[in-house]
Amino acid sequence: MNHLFFIITDFSNLCHAQKWKDRCDICTIMIEVCRKRGDTRGVSFWEYRLLTLGHLGDGGMSEEEEGIQVVRKHGRAKKKKIKVIKDLFFRHPSFTKLFQRVDATPDAKETVFHRKGKPRKMRQCVQEFSFRGPPTKLSQTIFQGEYLHSLAPYQIADLELSSDSFPIFSFDNDS
Repeated sequence: MNHLFFIITDFSNLCHAQKWKDRCDICTIMIEVCRKRGDTRGVSFWEYRLLTLGHLGDGGMSEEEEGIQVVRKHGRAKKKKIKVIKDLFFRHPSFTKLFQRVDATPDAKETVFHRKGKPRKMRQCVQEFSFRGPPTKLSQTIFQGEYLHSLAPYQIADLELSSDSFPIFSFDNDS
């Protein structure tokens, strides 16, 4: 079994590291569940997600900001804290759907994941990008084409792109 080690290189991005670790944990648990069930297709499905997380690292996780949503209950308006999720401009668009699937799994598989503690804040994905820079040493296929085309040659050199190709799959028909 491949083991991923999680290293926090920038403590100001602890939330990215925690999100990365939580997603890795979800994938690892689902791989084991699928193995126990003899579901080889499911094992492949979750191993790809884990491989993707390993390649992107915590620097490839989306941005979260605190937000407020007004909720009406029994005719009264109440403000509720939420997490506003912004996609990363540099990241290939297929990763958005991939990570939404991972994030939704604990709620969909309640027999496998038992939530403890206070309820999770509602997450709302918005059609906005975060323009935070990418981590170095990623494969060129990880990037959205527009992003790489917008960079000057010295900026591309600073990314230290990996010569390895990373497979990108479509997730339109996830099961």
